[in-house]
Amino acid sequence: MACMANQSLEFMALGLGYVARALLAHIEQAGANMRGSGRVQGGWTDDTIAPLLEGKTHLLISASPDQLLNSELMLWLGQAAKKQQLSWVGYLSTTGVYGDADGAWVDETSPLLGATPRLKARKEAERMVLDALPHAAHIFRLSGIYGEGRNALEQVMAGTARRIIKDNHVFSRIHVEDIARVLWASANAPSAGEIFNVTDDCPAPAHAVVEYASALLNMPAPLAEPYDGAAISGMMREFYAANRRVSNAKLKKHFGMELAYPDYKAGLTGLLSNKNNGS
Repeated sequence: MACMANQSLEFMALGLGYVARALLAHIEQAGANMRGSGRVQGGWTDDTIAPLLEGKTHLLISASPDQLLNSELMLWLGQAAKKQQLSWVGYLSTTGVYGDADGAWVDETSPLLGATPRLKARKEAERMVLDALPHAAHIFRLSGIYGEGRNALEQVMAGTARRIIKDNHVFSRIHVEDIARVLWASANAPSAGEIFNVTDDCPAPAHAVVEYASALLNMPAPLAEPYDGAAISGMMREFYAANRRVSNAKLKKHFGMELAYPDYKAGLTGLLSNKNNGS
């Protein structure tokens, strides 16, 4: 989906991270504008939020759940958003909220079984955004994000990739450029209250991604490590504890779009091509 020349869109991003920077490229190509802000010194108040939103039509929230839950941010955002008449607010959440589905497919209607403190906070943050901004809020549940500078190719080349084997376990993932395309499409055609899974077509084992990246680079794959004996972080063990296939059917139907990178093979091949071409 090509960027539309819509200079009437004025974006504000609370949290100018990896995804927001990818969206910024689409915004600039269209001749629109975006400002970014991290944590506000001294906390979020009506006085600090209102100036950030002045003249803005669109707001992207990629702030962490603790910023939303441990402050009055959503209260002030709700009040300021009504004054500024925001037409679109996008909140970046995670497909982790679905928890473990024992390898089954989940969609936007599936129960939210994520039970760790981190995922409970995500679920509460989603609820707060929808409640505070009912006229404009959109929830985007993102799968594992990869893209330029953050992918298995980089890990294999750096010697940090690990090939951990857990039988019958899959992850869902999404290229950051496809996230940006979805956000841009939504921003140009708001539909408040909607929740979208932003994920590719092909859930796959993590070790398969590392193996494919190694083959593309003509490098040996890292030694296989059985999951049960692997020394991994608590966060990584949390990811491996949940086994699910995340559906993107609603996203594709709603926006009438196909992903530029429908699976990890297309994504990694594209990233390598860009790297070899110096782009």
